[in-house]
Amino acid sequence: MEEQDYGTFKTRKQGNSVTVTLPKNSGIPAGVEVTASGFNESSVTYKVVKPRLKKNRFKNFDRSRYDFEQDIKELNYNPDDIIPVGRERLD
Repeated sequence: MEEQDYGTFKTRKQGNSVTVTLPKNSGIPAGVEVTASGFNESSVTYKVVKPRLKKNRFKNFDRSRYDFEQDIKELNYNPDDIIPVGRERLD
């Protein structure tokens, strides 16, 4: 992507923060997280922080290949045979 100049902007104080407002036509949507680095008298660099995706380890879990019988052997009981004592099962 080619670097584009959007003009000159002045920082302003907003509460306990200093902000720079970007024009709407910059193409940067609201809510984008950025990091600022390299601040000196002549420049500052902003980079977009890539969001960390939370992986759902159960989303693509192949239940057909999982050995539930082995779990029962390791536990020495079948969890399905246990009678609930409190409100463990609400179904």
